[in-house]
Amino acid sequence: MLLGACGLKVPPTPTQTCVLGEGRLHLQIEVPRGLALATGDEVCLLADEEDETGAVMVATMTTEQEGGEVLLRDPERFFAETTIIGEAPELIGPRRVTVMEQEVELLEWRAELPDLGPSRVGTIVWRPRDQGARMVIFLLQAAGADSELPLPLIERFVDHHVEL
Repeated sequence: MLLGACGLKVPPTPTQTCVLGEGRLHLQIEVPRGLALATGDEVCLLADEEDETGAVMVATMTTEQEGGEVLLRDPERFFAETTIIGEAPELIGPRRVTVMEQEVELLEWRAELPDLGPSRVGTIVWRPRDQGARMVIFLLQAAGADSELPLPLIERFVDHHVEL
């Protein structure tokens, strides 16, 4: 408001794309100064570079892949029984969050992550409405088992589209 009154323009937040699902799913992510997006083969990582307090990793899985049906039916069991979030994670509890205008369940855990030590971890399984059997897995990580999850990073995922 003050900037506009002074005749100054605020530059738009840069948006970058995370490509998943064999190139068919494109997630649009706002990446302002202080955040960094790294992309790889079927995985993306959004991290807070300034205070290094948290990150979000995003990957996909289909119901046809090994463990996919369990992930779809019982995410708590899937994450407790796999080593994705470390050995023997402790479930703190569920809560509801919004991901790209869809309300979803976030499971919050205390976990011992390889190379990162004790951490607070959040797991979200999000299904794009137009992707059939494909699920998107969001893993939130906060340094320290008693830290707050970096939920503001989830808000940076602003849109998606599917290439047919």
